[in-house]
Amino acid sequence: MTASQHYGQTEGGPAAADQDAGLDHLLGWLSLVERRVYRAVVTRMALAPQDAPDPLRGLYISDEAVAWLCRNPTRPLERDPRELDLLAGVEKEADAAEAGGSHLPLRELTTRFGLSALDVEVLLTALAPEIDPRYERFYSYLHDDVNRQCASVALALQLCGLPAHAGAARARFTHGPLVNTGLVRVEDMERPLLSRTLRVSDRAVSYLLGHSAPPDSVSGMCLVGEAPPLPAAAGHLAEETAALLERGQLVYLRGRPDSAVDSAAAAAAQHSSGQAIRVDPCRLPPSAEARYVIKASVLEARLRGCGLHIGPLPHSATTTEPPWQGVQGLLQPLQDTGVPTVITGQAPWNPTWCTAVPVILTCPPMSSQERATVWRSELRDMLPSDAVDHAIHAMAAQRLSPIDLRTTVCTAYTRALATGTALDAPTLQAAARLRHGSALEQLARRVEPTTRLTEVVLPDLPRNQLHSLVTRVKHRERVFLEWGMRPGSSRGTGISALFTGDSGTGKTFAAEALAAELGLDLYIINLATLVDKYIGETEKNLERVFTHAEGLSAVLLFDEADAIFGKRTETTQAHDRYANIETAYLLQRLESFDGIAILTTNLAANIDTAFTRRLDLIIHFPSPDTHHRHLLWDHCLGTKLPRSPDLDIDHLARTFDLTGGSIRNCTITAAYHTATTGQPLSTKTILDAIRAEYLKLGRLINDDTTPHTHPPSTDL
Repeated sequence: MTASQHYGQTEGGPAAADQDAGLDHLLGWLSLVERRVYRAVVTRMALAPQDAPDPLRGLYISDEAVAWLCRNPTRPLERDPRELDLLAGVEKEADAAEAGGSHLPLRELTTRFGLSALDVEVLLTALAPEIDPRYERFYSYLHDDVNRQCASVALALQLCGLPAHAGAARARFTHGPLVNTGLVRVEDMERPLLSRTLRVSDRAVSYLLGHSAPPDSVSGMCLVGEAPPLPAAAGHLAEETAALLERGQLVYLRGRPDSAVDSAAAAAAQHSSGQAIRVDPCRLPPSAEARYVIKASVLEARLRGCGLHIGPLPHSATTTEPPWQGVQGLLQPLQDTGVPTVITGQAPWNPTWCTAVPVILTCPPMSSQERATVWRSELRDMLPSDAVDHAIHAMAAQRLSPIDLRTTVCTAYTRALATGTALDAPTLQAAARLRHGSALEQLARRVEPTTRLTEVVLPDLPRNQLHSLVTRVKHRERVFLEWGMRPGSSRGTGISALFTGDSGTGKTFAAEALAAELGLDLYIINLATLVDKYIGETEKNLERVFTHAEGLSAVLLFDEADAIFGKRTETTQAHDRYANIETAYLLQRLESFDGIAILTTNLAANIDTAFTRRLDLIIHFPSPDTHHRHLLWDHCLGTKLPRSPDLDIDHLARTFDLTGGSIRNCTITAAYHTATTGQPLSTKTILDAIRAEYLKLGRLINDDTTPHTHPPSTDL
């Protein structure tokens, strides 16, 4: 009977046989520990004083016990020559099992962690209570303490035949491979070294027992699957990175969130073994746990013999408000780990992050053709070719990395299966919006747009300008990146536009329709969370907005933008100087922005001319004329609201000079009245609603309840 059969190993199949071979090898080595423990117990029993039975034995130190300690100083256990024959037999069986293709975790762990035979003996001494609960009582007896059920440093040295005063032997418990790699934890640090407790990490225990799955309890760590297809430039970068990792170099890959930087890092990290461990800093727990997660990830990578990918580092890691108490706590454990490690991020490398000096490489941004190639690769087995082309065109505004792109396709496919619908462009757009995090929502209101540009009522000129804006967004990568039409390394590839016009002319509505046309979410910036009375805080808040927005495919809407994009003034007091600094910062940041920004204002004259030069388009929204008011009345009333035959929309459009926002308010007020009375919407009802709107606007009302029709005040 093998050792695994003796311990009740599960039956069945080649996988079980492979696990049996590994367990037999482990238990064969543990039999060495067992023999030593038996000898130590027998020796202590022979030398121990024969006191009367005492129920409190081990809980206090008697005079007799102290006298016994004086007569019997602790000595290391003498080596038994028969142990060599025992281990030779164990290794011979292991050689045969390995030749048959069996997986032997203890051998692999010894090789990957560079453990000596003595390290293995110490490891197994600490491991024994995890395998057999009898050892808890054995160790308590040898410690003469019922509360000391795990091996101590002194007991491990004694069982391995080493004197407690041997400096080299003691050093392995402070900075040896067992401790440095996290295989063994030394606890009770307030005690003297010899009294400290040794515990084998749970992951190492499960690995030695043949379980390969990483622990679910480690947040932010995952096993990387097959990398998505890489563009040519990113593929060359992955090969260069893999070569550096094989030479033991730490590598930092810098690239934009929508580039293939993380895919290239994953491909490089899994180059040698076909798998890699990834740590996503955005999913890490609080700072007290960050070091634990990194150490657990390094241990997992060493156990698997694979590479480690950490990233992307949040761009905010370079500010005074990192997600942890400094990136140093995250990256310092990477020093001398022996694990091929690649770090990714958008920020420049900061030497204070880590004492190790990495090789810094830059990942180029993806072109529109490269992103289309990745789309085709992911969708070719799910959609016909013409549907794939349509989906690529619809998703042109979504600047997704290959990893995010694959996640989007998988999410959309799962949703289509669950709902029994076809996989199409709207499903892909909805799936892409799900990847947006909540970081920006702390500073802005997220809107999932439902209107389309066809619903926006405007004259031909602003309507054509809106369509031109859509075209700019969809083709900006080709124009700016491939054709180089915006030179300068500090200039971004973002698109920005200014919507001007009186209140209610449809500026915000058009921004929502623009986002819907592009398949993007709309984030309406909350100025109350941005503007701060303390000097410099407004700029920090704006930087957070721009930074988070660059990591998303979304449209930023700065409503009433003249509040923060106002003109610079002559400096007559200190406040003016700091206000001008804020404006200068916005000028620089808007120029380097890589996203889509829409600014709206009722007072275009208040916008600094330096901003207007940096805008791609300025679209003026005029007050509607009679024809457009007719379209607005008809659209706002909709098709479901019951209408009376006497309702004359032509008369309303000709008579009342109202903007689209005011017309919307009138129709909603009239709809409430209709819901109350249960009667179809009549001319009298709509006139009462118009009268209420005029009163709200502070405009004159005739005695016959017909509002005056002169143009509204420009102050409103």
